[in-house]
Amino acid sequence: MKFPARMGISIASLIALVGTVVFAGAAGAAPTAVPPVAVSAPRAAALNELFTLTVSLPPEVAAVNGRVFVASGAAEVIGIAPLGQGTAFRPEGVKGGFAIAAFDLRATGGATELRVAVEPLQAGRLELRVAIDAAADTTGARLTPEETDRLVTVVVGGGKKVLSAPPIGGRHTPGKGPGKIREAHKDGKIDRQDLDIVRGAFISAQSRERACALDLADSDGDVNGDGCVDIVDVQAIKAAEGRAVEAPAVIPSTTAIGGRIAVTSGTLAGVPLRTFVVTSDLDTADAAPGNGACADSAGRCTLRAAMTEADYLGGEDRIEFNLVGVAPVTIQLSGRLPIITSRTGGVTIDGYSQPGSSPNTATYGSNAVPGVELRGNGTAAKEVAIYATSPNNVIRGLVIGNVWRGIFLDGVDAHDNLIVGNWVGFTRLQIPAGGQYGVVLNTASNRNVVGTPVLADRNVIGNWGAGIDLYGPGTDYNVVQNNLFCVSPSGATATCSTGIDHNFGPKNGLVGGTGSNERNVFGPSTLQGIEYSHGYNPTGPPGTDFSIKYQINNNRAIGNWVGFKADGSYAAAYRSAQNSSTADNGQAINVYDGANDNLVEGNYVASKYDGIQTMAPTAARNLIRNNIIGESPLGQAAPLGRWGIIVRWSSSWSVVEGNTIKNAAAGGIGLLNTNNAGQAQSPAYNIKLSRNLVSGTSGPAIDLFGIAGPDPNDPGDADTGANTVLNTPVVTSASSSSIRGTGIAGATVEVYLASRPAGGFGLPSQYLGGATVASNGTWTFNRASTIGEIVSAIQILPDQNTSEFAVNVAVQTGAPEAPAFTSASSTTFAVGTAGSFTVSASGTPVPAISRSGALPGGVTFTDNGNGTGTLSGTPAAGTEGAYPLTFTASNGVSPDASQAFTLQVNAAPAFTSASATTFVVGSAGTFNVTATGRPTAAIARTGTLPQGVTFVDNGNGTGTLSGTPAPGSDGTYPLTFTASNGVNPDASQSFTLTVDPAPVGGPIAADTYSRTLSGAWGTADTGGPWTITSSPSSFSTDGTSGRISLTAGATRMARLGSVSTVDTDMRVDVTIDRLPAGGNVFYYMVGRRVGIDTEYRAKVRVAANGAVFVQPTKAVANVLTVIGPEIQVPGLTAVAGQALAVRVQYVGSAPTLIRMRVWAAGGTEPSTWAASQSDSQAELQAPGAVGLRAYLASTTTNGPVLVSFDNLVVTP
Repeated sequence: MKFPARMGISIASLIALVGTVVFAGAAGAAPTAVPPVAVSAPRAAALNELFTLTVSLPPEVAAVNGRVFVASGAAEVIGIAPLGQGTAFRPEGVKGGFAIAAFDLRATGGATELRVAVEPLQAGRLELRVAIDAAADTTGARLTPEETDRLVTVVVGGGKKVLSAPPIGGRHTPGKGPGKIREAHKDGKIDRQDLDIVRGAFISAQSRERACALDLADSDGDVNGDGCVDIVDVQAIKAAEGRAVEAPAVIPSTTAIGGRIAVTSGTLAGVPLRTFVVTSDLDTADAAPGNGACADSAGRCTLRAAMTEADYLGGEDRIEFNLVGVAPVTIQLSGRLPIITSRTGGVTIDGYSQPGSSPNTATYGSNAVPGVELRGNGTAAKEVAIYATSPNNVIRGLVIGNVWRGIFLDGVDAHDNLIVGNWVGFTRLQIPAGGQYGVVLNTASNRNVVGTPVLADRNVIGNWGAGIDLYGPGTDYNVVQNNLFCVSPSGATATCSTGIDHNFGPKNGLVGGTGSNERNVFGPSTLQGIEYSHGYNPTGPPGTDFSIKYQINNNRAIGNWVGFKADGSYAAAYRSAQNSSTADNGQAINVYDGANDNLVEGNYVASKYDGIQTMAPTAARNLIRNNIIGESPLGQAAPLGRWGIIVRWSSSWSVVEGNTIKNAAAGGIGLLNTNNAGQAQSPAYNIKLSRNLVSGTSGPAIDLFGIAGPDPNDPGDADTGANTVLNTPVVTSASSSSIRGTGIAGATVEVYLASRPAGGFGLPSQYLGGATVASNGTWTFNRASTIGEIVSAIQILPDQNTSEFAVNVAVQTGAPEAPAFTSASSTTFAVGTAGSFTVSASGTPVPAISRSGALPGGVTFTDNGNGTGTLSGTPAAGTEGAYPLTFTASNGVSPDASQAFTLQVNAAPAFTSASATTFVVGSAGTFNVTATGRPTAAIARTGTLPQGVTFVDNGNGTGTLSGTPAPGSDGTYPLTFTASNGVNPDASQSFTLTVDPAPVGGPIAADTYSRTLSGAWGTADTGGPWTITSSPSSFSTDGTSGRISLTAGATRMARLGSVSTVDTDMRVDVTIDRLPAGGNVFYYMVGRRVGIDTEYRAKVRVAANGAVFVQPTKAVANVLTVIGPEIQVPGLTAVAGQALAVRVQYVGSAPTLIRMRVWAAGGTEPSTWAASQSDSQAELQAPGAVGLRAYLASTTTNGPVLVSFDNLVVTP
């Protein structure tokens, strides 16, 4: 490739470039020279550690798809992160590498930049070859790339073997020029549904490498008509969003009759529930999408036809089945089913509606008989059975198999979907029929539920690359419970590579739970049962950071059975990690690179190799707690080939605590400094290891791998390695009353019973308690021990670094020693709450402890006979205060020990003041809120106060509500007061502040229009004569209302010139005789009219669909200005002939408060204002007239519109 001399590219720059791409505009246009595409990567990377392949595109590029070619098995493209704006697709595996794509991109810093995250899987000289296959500008016009065939090379793990990237091979070329953009979802407009269909077609065409060899399903994505489906179509449809294609046809409405759909007439509106009954097992298309009838060309209701109709029609839909045959009845798919895209109501596809089907009732496994089998055409066809991009759908009672991906939820609008009671990855006869992914929660799909604790909702998912795959940023708050993974419904193995996988950004998900039937059960996997991996945390240019968006954080795996049969029993064939362990695999649960702040708790774990692992420099602050590893839920041994728990490769600040590890061949917890292939890795650090119990192994309980075997203590603890190879504490003596030793000042020493003999190390069989190392380097743990018991200890620094186990010591008889108290000299209880405090004393023999001094009611002290005593109980009501006590320890060795002790009893707060008060507009008011409690409670308020009123916490258990309510602030104000003093629970009081209006003498204007006039409105009941501005023929009164007839584009006004007021409260009922087709009708409540077209105008707009909007505005010398945003009134729809009540207030001066609300006349007036804005326009801070104004938009096609006003009341 030749570079123009004018570009001035240096040799150094050429080394970093993969190639140059020249882009042209629409088909047939001459290519336009643009800056080159640059592709760069680091010179070297660590094995299994993500690195960034940066693709810099010309700024004209808004969408691109291409391929990254790598040697087979040498690397994996994990994800794509656009710099700045843009939406990326997940990478798809294709021949020779991975397909990448993104759209809706915008240039940053003079280039459109993609960050491609790559994980190297083999050591060597890794070649990456990049090809740009298609690109488009922001409008969707194709930019044609020149052929590129350039390499970057990254040295992985110091290896020298060349990992050669394959050649690019062929590229697709459109067979014709583009045409006018057409819609994909035929409803007369281009919107998100069209984008969904094009995205789905693009994913399919890209993954099958058939961009220009389209089948029927994918051809819907060719919206520019050039014969191909690529990123150009995606960008084109994105650019066209919101564009109307043509007036939508009138769709007949439907009525459910006997389970079928009967066509009636009119326009179909959204209905609460519509049911389609599938009666044919064929896979034929709907004959007339959107006509409300589920019927193919022969009148048969097929699943494909029912899904099409449900997606076109508004409202909730159900798809039921009444097929001929024995459940599950097979529907052989001819290709991908219609994508579920409707945002106007979810669809329920209920296989359990099929006669003969039944949901699961078994406690373990599944005895369900799903109703319908969806059978694909093999994984090579790369089909998706159920694809949804919309919310609130339910998929249940299906058998899904012989497809590439089973159920695919895609995009941010795919939320709150429910997947329950299905078999995914099987045939109707439970024969394995999986593919790549069973269930996919993709690119921001969120808050979905896969399985619930109800037995009938258990899914069985097996025989997949991943049973469930969660991918991408925004794929958050999804819940997976009560499912059976990698096991067939009858209990046979149905091995997965991974049970559940989380990649490149999912957060705040829940797998399992602590409640009944919330656990998931995982059978055999070749890799992991559960994995959190491949979060992205590259170092970007200055001012950029992807570290949070693409990380895998704050997820929870709780209470699952991983590596067992469905009933929790153990068999070696059901363990996790069945394959030969590789560098980042071989565990039941893996918390890997870019995964932070995750919780793995209470799981039972069986694995061929290791139980649980966390590793990588970008894996931090994970909590692995209270898991049972190496034993089944039924108490059977479940041997592991290596470690119970592994922490390695620069992982940091994680906590491993309270786990029970049994039968692990290598040992309990290993902070390894190598990967599974024996290659060196940097060690983990700041890892807290606490209260873990280990048995059934010949290896160590904890190994920091400073040297082979236990690490000896070194002077000054100067050695380095995992957890700094922290020195162990030393147990210097263990007597029947105390265990003592030395350690690092400030460290916490944990003392354990040990199962190995004295002189050995561990194993910890029971946690006994802890002590803090004093400044002189000594520690004491008091406990009544039995002679001959074996004890050991670890120490934990404040920075979480934890040692291995100390040399075991046997408990022996000690020399006589006078008693001494070792516990604190005070504690605090709370009234009504159970409390406990242990008083401890050392000494040989074990001292007895006695108490003197009065205790509060409900609290007692007991000497435990082992050198401790327990102060415990629930203080009775009214006992708060300080209680001075004296404890005495004696054991026959002088002198006795005495300790002055204070028991503080606090009380939770409680409110003692009334829960309501009343103020009056314009009058000063005050109210004291009071609360009891010890210590003194702070009082806080939530809820909106009226203008002019404040609340202050006085700091003495009271708070003051005070002030003078402003004009117009009358109404009811719900408040909540909270009192807190650190004693649970806080007190909460629901409080109502009522503001009554100031006394007034009556309205300054009022009119019921109880006269009949033509060409005028006459004189108001109160307020004088009406003055009309122009076109008297537009004005009339009919004895019940004042009417204005508006033609399109006409503005009319009537005012009461004899009224002059600053503060104004206006209320009027308004009716229109028709909704304004193609336009809007406006009416205004005019206040402070001080001159010609100089006035405040409170605007109400009624749209063609009946939506109602409000907005304060003002006019100065006929120049109109809005005051704040236009706001739609929620839940209110205007109907022709039905009145709306409007209330407007103009309050105060400099600033003037303008407030508006609208509601259905005759209904309850809202308590809140729909719009509230302030303004200080100088000309309008003076008294002025009031009036009514109306306008009909010029685009309205069904004028004239008659606007009628009635029941006008104006008060100051």
